[in-house]
Amino acid sequence: MASVISYTGGLVRLDLRVSSGTYVRSIADTLGGHCRTLRRLEIGPFAVDEADPLRIVAPEDALARLQ
Repeated sequence: MASVISYTGGLVRLDLRVSSGTYVRSIADTLGGHCRTLRRLEIGPFAVDEADPLRIVAPEDALARLQ
């Protein structure tokens, strides 16, 4: 399922509800553009809105943990 949230100055913002394995950047390419930003808001039963803000790891801390 796809919904257009906004379209301004040649830039479109979409809400895509897709299954795992969907390549969102390929959808953008097929539409004749590219993916400028991409954010996953939910996966399975988990949603960003329901995340515990005290347990969110900053990107730089996450990268440090991987090293």
